[in-house]
Amino acid sequence: MASIIVKETAKRILDARKKSGKSAAEVAKAANMARATYYRYESGDQKNMKLDKIQQIAEIIGAYPADLVVWDDEKPDSSDGAGLTEDETELIRVYRSVSPQTRLAMMTLLRSAEADHVARGDGEADR
Repeated sequence: MASIIVKETAKRILDARKKSGKSAAEVAKAANMARATYYRYESGDQKNMKLDKIQQIAEIIGAYPADLVVWDDEKPDSSDGAGLTEDETELIRVYRSVSPQTRLAMMTLLRSAEADHVARGDGEADR
């Protein structure tokens, strides 16, 4: 069974590949990988994901390698009781799946909304 880190990395690869409009077969061919191997990267069944292959995949699909890989310090920690809501988790997922330009637009919008919230006298953002 794959770890949560491998499964989330696989999901990021799949989401980014779909966003690129390329098929799995196209990416596999461009990365000089067997289709079955590439499918294992996207399904999380590839236990030993090679960073050089992830970098190559990222280049092919127009993503940043760092946005595809889940690092150990990113894995969810439910033991602290301060987990994210579903909306917060979705916001992070969407943020990670879009282009840098879209990320900038998202942050500008969020900061503007926060400033309006504070200017109305509502105080800090709702927690």
